Amino acid sequence: MTRSIGIDFGTCNSAMAHMHRGEPRVILNQQNMDVTPSAVSLGKRGELLVGKEARNRAVLEPENTILSIKRKIGTDERIAFNGRTYTPTEIAALILRKMKKDAEVRLGEPVGRAVITVPAYYGERAAAATREAGRLAGFTVLRMINEPMAASLAYGLDRAPEAAKTILVYDLGAGTFDISIVMLVQGAFAVIGHLGDTHLGGDDFDQLIIDYLIELVRTEHGVDLSEDRRALQKLRSAAEEAKIALSSQSYAEVVLPAIAPGVDLEAELSRAQYEEWIRPHIERTVELVRKAVQDADMALDMVDHMLLVGGPTYTPLVQSALESLVGRERLLRQVNPMLCVAMGAAIQTGLVTEIDCPNPRCNQKNPVEAEVCSACGRSLVGDEKVDCPACFMPNDIDRRSCWKCGASLAPGVRPQPAATATWTCQECGKPNPANLTACSVCQAPRDRGGLRCPSPGCGYINEPGARKCARCGADFGPSVLDVTAKDLGVELHDGRMSVIIPKGTGFPTATPATRPYYTVAENQRQLEVAIYEGENPQANRNDYCGAVTMELPPGLPKGTAVAISFDLDPSRTIYVTVQLQDGSGRQVQARIRRTTMPADMKKELEQMQRQAEKLLEEAQEALDDMDRKDLEGLRSEIAEVLDSGDSARAEQALPGWKEHLAASQRKADTLDEIRHVLARASWVVEVVREYMEKDKADTIARMVAEVEAALGKHRVEEAAEKARALTQYMDGLGGVINLITYCQYASAHPSVPPALQSRLAGGLAELKRAFHSNNRQLMERTLTELGRMLDEAARYLNVRPEDMASGITDTKH
Repeated sequence: MTRSIGIDFGTCNSAMAHMHRGEPRVILNQQNMDVTPSAVSLGKRGELLVGKEARNRAVLEPENTILSIKRKIGTDERIAFNGRTYTPTEIAALILRKMKKDAEVRLGEPVGRAVITVPAYYGERAAAATREAGRLAGFTVLRMINEPMAASLAYGLDRAPEAAKTILVYDLGAGTFDISIVMLVQGAFAVIGHLGDTHLGGDDFDQLIIDYLIELVRTEHGVDLSEDRRALQKLRSAAEEAKIALSSQSYAEVVLPAIAPGVDLEAELSRAQYEEWIRPHIERTVELVRKAVQDADMALDMVDHMLLVGGPTYTPLVQSALESLVGRERLLRQVNPMLCVAMGAAIQTGLVTEIDCPNPRCNQKNPVEAEVCSACGRSLVGDEKVDCPACFMPNDIDRRSCWKCGASLAPGVRPQPAATATWTCQECGKPNPANLTACSVCQAPRDRGGLRCPSPGCGYINEPGARKCARCGADFGPSVLDVTAKDLGVELHDGRMSVIIPKGTGFPTATPATRPYYTVAENQRQLEVAIYEGENPQANRNDYCGAVTMELPPGLPKGTAVAISFDLDPSRTIYVTVQLQDGSGRQVQARIRRTTMPADMKKELEQMQRQAEKLLEEAQEALDDMDRKDLEGLRSEIAEVLDSGDSARAEQALPGWKEHLAASQRKADTLDEIRHVLARASWVVEVVREYMEKDKADTIARMVAEVEAALGKHRVEEAAEKARALTQYMDGLGGVINLITYCQYASAHPSVPPALQSRLAGGLAELKRAFHSNNRQLMERTLTELGRMLDEAARYLNVRPEDMASGITDTKH
């Protein structure tokens, strides 16, 4: 059995919690801290440091210390670290990896599942990057929920009896300030407003204290500490301790002996002094609260509760300012603001009823008690990992070399199992060995992380995923549904964004959202539906999610209706259906999975996938069995990388894939040229035979048979060589033969206007009469006229037609 934990992955600090006897409990890390700084650095011997030790290296080793990686997650930025480049997702995985190890040490058992929180404003790419970081760390990520909803869960607002309420979440963290206005109604949370400042937080308060202490030393000792890295690190730690102390006492002392040669720092800070420094920042947060409420078309008296999230909200000035704003009775403070988001995430682990298979090629839904996927056998309780000694990235346990840097991994080395622990029966209090799933005395089931029944007099601890108490039948309250942070829609033929699912829509969706569109051209043969997330009117300025292509039947009139539907599952995976509304029932369906892959890379891979499919369909004669098998394998590899969003694998494989496709395309192009030569030869033999000597017609027929025989054996180069010889022979037949051949071709070509086709056919008939009557004068005159008509027809023949793409138009335009 594996444990599930809730993780608040923060900009400056991260926290974790689990369900213990039906209630959320914070998990301390191995340093006995309830939060882990979201920092990564290198030690003196090149070892990986994560957490407090890493943050302490920030001043001494700024070039090898990564802070606030959450700000960059979901972007294409590359981070220089440890002599290599890392993605923000990979750095985040190192932090989550430490938290996983710490939790296993504290709980004494494997921790394989997690609910991870994200800000309410996160879009698809940022959320996908966070999920991928969890996967890299070894977790099966049960859910991603947004932070204000997690805070609301921790405060117990999902169990309150009122039918509807408005909650304002005031989240003042170490590095960012966020306001979310949440509506709880009809069993769902919906974020109806969001505002904030991504560069305002407790670190700014620390810096004000640091500036004061630097100035104090400069004034009293004539020493400038602003460029002294070691001194700055000591000042930063002292400032944070003083800030925390001033939240509960009127004065704080800062004592730093030998802060510089011959300099001892001793200072006393008062709360009044400190609050005067930070007052402008607090007033700004209040202004932003007022603006967020106004932007949501609300008034402050419509807010039922204000939740405090983040350590700086302990500051008395913050609490008094908010009491003045909304009143003491509406300010909820019963849960630790530093830890409430992690606690809410832990509660969500007990509410999850199904697990989506993490295999991108499967996505089977499984009951929460399952440990492997019922469809593909993939583990649902996380993956065993081994850390690379060179780049530190976690690797699947069976790998022999690191997927990132290629370093050798010790064969057969597996992580040590978590320490054996006992568990206490919730019914009789009897301690039991860790391997038992039921009490050895009363047979009560082991606490597996479910919720405690809220009904008075019951308190039974239920299984994870239970919606009602198994003992008394009491309802646990409304289901917590997430909402989309941004619009989801498609790109129109003129580049505009057409929204299908607007932001703020709850998911999983009860029914698909559908909109009608129309084809934009006569006889349109292909429709490409490009899907974007964002709020810019121009689609390509939003985040690209993926595309769905539908092949259309010939002869469709312009304006044929096409219905496009979006459906969202609990993991915010988009299921797209494109259905042609011509009575045929033709449709295509696709799953657009969250991905961290850069948009340009994803589009390139999708184009390569379509190219491979087209080659397999249209170039059969050019491909031998081995070519076809290799191309099918390439198509599968590209599809797998697109499904998984594995950018690192794509970067490594792209050059080889491109060369493979280019070689196959060259074969296909050669085949196309051969077919053109054979078509021309067919015209010459069948249509122009009567104008040429019999031995020449027989020679062409023999050469055609040789080309076709080589093609039948998949000897493309041999066929191409024989086709070139055939072309050379036909070119030597003379201008009259070639003129007649091309005129016959043009008279039947659909691109040539019917009137011109009729004139060409008439001219050819006239030439035939002149030839059989041996009227040379009429033949010369007719050939001259045919030459003019062929020149006219060339305007319609010299551009090869191409597939139509991306032709959809909005119903309103």
